[in-house]
Amino acid sequence: MRFLLSLILIIGCQDELPEKQEALEYSSASICDCYDSAVLILGTMLDTRLLHDTYESYLADQDDVLIIEGLKNDFNVLREECLSSYGANLFVTSECNYPCDLSLLSTQLHILGIQV
Repeated sequence: MRFLLSLILIIGCQDELPEKQEALEYSSASICDCYDSAVLILGTMLDTRLLHDTYESYLADQDDVLIIEGLKNDFNVLREECLSSYGANLFVTSECNYPCDLSLLSTQLHILGIQV
């Protein structure tokens, strides 16, 4: 019975999407915050783009195009703040900063047609 209820809930909720993308909160207060915020923004961009099988279907969805454009702007602001505050230290791997992961996310977006 529990399985059936779970299945009904999953199927019923699959097509429900939020009406509006909520603003992400990000911080440049530390290198760790810069990394976490960048992962959040890039990950949200990737998730949004992956809702579409093709680049053309993504472009046809103006809501998602606007969401990604807003996230690109947020990422550029964050990048500028973090670079001006921490400079080359952002490119040093630490217990809370993994530049290679950010590069991987950026590459995945690039492959999907999103330039960051």
